[in-house]
Amino acid sequence: MLYVTTRMNSATYTAQATLERATGPDGGLFCPLALPEYRGEALYALLRRDFWDCTAEVLNQFFPVRLKGEDFRELEIPATVFIRHKIAVAELWDRRSGGFGGLQSTLCAKLGSPLRSRGNWPYVAVNVALLFGVYGAVCRAGWVRMGEPVHLALACGEFTMPLAAWYARRMGLPLGTVIPVCNENGVTWELLHRGEARLDGAVTKTALPLLDVGLPCNLERLVAQSLGPQAAEDYIAARTRGRSFSLNPEQQATAREGFSVSVTGTARAGALIPRIYKTSDYLLSPCTALVYAGLMDFRSLEGEGTPTILLAEESPLKWGEDVLKALGLPTENLTARIGQLQAQAAARRKVD
Repeated sequence: MLYVTTRMNSATYTAQATLERATGPDGGLFCPLALPEYRGEALYALLRRDFWDCTAEVLNQFFPVRLKGEDFRELEIPATVFIRHKIAVAELWDRRSGGFGGLQSTLCAKLGSPLRSRGNWPYVAVNVALLFGVYGAVCRAGWVRMGEPVHLALACGEFTMPLAAWYARRMGLPLGTVIPVCNENGVTWELLHRGEARLDGAVTKTALPLLDVGLPCNLERLVAQSLGPQAAEDYIAARTRGRSFSLNPEQQATAREGFSVSVTGTARAGALIPRIYKTSDYLLSPCTALVYAGLMDFRSLEGEGTPTILLAEESPLKWGEDVLKALGLPTENLTARIGQLQAQAAARRKVD
């Protein structure tokens, strides 16, 4: 598979180069020249495979590797929890660290890549493969029919997973609307919904570092691949100088297609955690609670008809003290209390 960079010049690069280097010689981020596609029976055959077999197959399309599902057997399969109102929560966090970064780093290591930044291509590709794995898992569980579209709600952050969803849809994964959720750092919302954003990288510090991103690195890939060379050049120049970047109405519609970005204030997390625990029988971390809030905002406008996969990147245990305070509970014996709360919620879901 060949790659170009966001500088959109005529040079092409091998997949091996994307595993070894963060950028091309021109300083641009690597992007696939063409995407593999799964349509019809080829897609269904992929999705019928177990989680790690499916993930490995997609990664093999991007890189010169021959991974098999058995290469990931020591890893836990991300749990998928089906809660109320046609929402499935995919728990992507690594069980040891409580964060998604641990799983992503492990998969990049399986590829033989030393790169450890969400702006590097291996991280984007890993996310694409995991999306196929998650969708296949909910189909095999009978939650949706094979090929049925689902919405996807997720933290915006560096725009890594939203961009992965953009690629996955073009590869044939039946995704409906992708709902990236920002906190007070809403550059993605400004660009896609207002058509203009200042690219100075200014960050509003909040209690949720995962969402405290002033300038999501993967927006550069979206602009380059959806809008072409001139837009990419203008974007990079504006970013380099810390200036505003604007899209005309046609460009804005193209870049925004398939996305509905939501902005949710960080302060909502404390109120949402107990409410969601009571009404949906699920315990969320503060960041994932904000993603849930963004999804609710989207559904208030679009309705609840389409099933939605909500991607959870952080364990509530990682934020155990904040979670217990939000619930009005003592913070002693934190691990045991969080485990008990999760067990009680699971028991109620089973009864329902």
